[in-house]
Amino acid sequence: MGILDSGIDLSGVDESATGDYSPVPDGQYTIEALKFEDRVYNSGNAGIDIQFAITGPTNQNRRIFETFVLTGNSTTVAMGRIKAFMRAAGVDVDNVPLNNQTLGQAMNRPVEANIGTKSGSNGYPPKNNVKSFLAANAAPAPAAAPQQAQAPAPQANQPTGQQVN
Repeated sequence: MGILDSGIDLSGVDESATGDYSPVPDGQYTIEALKFEDRVYNSGNAGIDIQFAITGPTNQNRRIFETFVLTGNSTTVAMGRIKAFMRAAGVDVDNVPLNNQTLGQAMNRPVEANIGTKSGSNGYPPKNNVKSFLAANAAPAPAAAPQQAQAPAPQANQPTGQQVN
């Protein structure tokens, strides 16, 4: 028996409650690729569409859709972006080819990314896009080690404008 066999009462449902599809604020987010589709576009070029979900620190479960056109006259940027995504997801992109299996390895893995907003066009509203994928395990620079206080070294005859090491 399916869910629709017994009927669902929609009389009390607010049909205007469809969700917020406005772009999230630009910034750094953790995202995960949920699924990909190998496609041939109207231009005749082939590529991959990937659906990402934001997992944090805010706007969880919001979606970002990216297209990587991998054939045609100008593929350098798309190839670099998909390589950066896969590297950030922990795939050894220098020693494996891009195929369904290796792209599948990058799915459902947290990746840090800089998210921006692309202006709307042709009647479509603005939308988020991935500006860049950050290196895997990118960590903030370590804090400087505490140092003991020392008397400053003499700086006699030091020309102005030069740094002393």
